[in-house]
This record gives sequence, structure tokens and C-alpha cells, in this order.
Amino acid sequence: MKINQSPVCDTCGKESRLEWKGSFGSTGAYLNTVGFIYKNAVLYTGENTPLSFCSSECQVKYYSEVLKIPEAKLKQVKGIMDDVRESIKKDIPKITEHLNQVSKVIKEIKERGINGKKQK
Repeated sequence: MKINQSPVCDTCGKESRLEWKGSFGSTGAYLNTVGFIYKNAVLYTGENTPLSFCSSECQVKYYSEVLKIPEAKLKQVKGIMDDVRESIKKDIPKITEHLNQVSKVIKEIKERGINGKKQK
């Protein structure tokens, strides 16, 4: 994927029909909302390698044929990602509790005002 150019599938070359031209992050975020798949292959290549794919089939084909990622590396990265997902699941109750506390404070401020006096 090239900056300031409408993205194309890195496997088959299908155009994304994306008029958006910007940074990799903003382009990638938009691609993910319109059916394309945006990935950064840094875990596999060690470089900031933005990639776009028109389908999951093209993504799998690219990773296996172009990057030629060894099976051991794929398993290692999958393990890392599984650990991250598990960690996030454990933190969700804490995050929810904190958000509820913030919401309660905001509600109190709305009811009483910033200086703590009841609003008329």
C-alpha cells in the first residue's frame, strides 16, 4: 500500500475504489469499514508494512505465498494475540467499573453543578 494513492489489494490488485488519500492509519481504519482488510505486518516482517486486501482469502494467500511466513512464526504470533485478547477480557470488568464511576460523577455534576450547589 502506498501513501496518497487509492489502495489496491496487495494480492490480486483489485482496486478499493477509495477516494480517500491520507496517512496509513486513517486510510486503514476507513478501509476496514468498507469491506477491505487493512493489516500491518510488523509482527511478521519487523517493519512497518501496511497491507490491504479485498478478502480474507487474498490475505491468507499473501501471508503464505508472498511473505512466506514459517508455521512456527505464525503460531508464535497467534499465541501473542491470544494472550492479548485474554488480558483484555480480564481487564473489562475493571474498565467498566471505572467508566461507571466517571458516569456517576458526570451525573452528579449535571445535577448539582460544578460548584456543588443544586441547580434551579
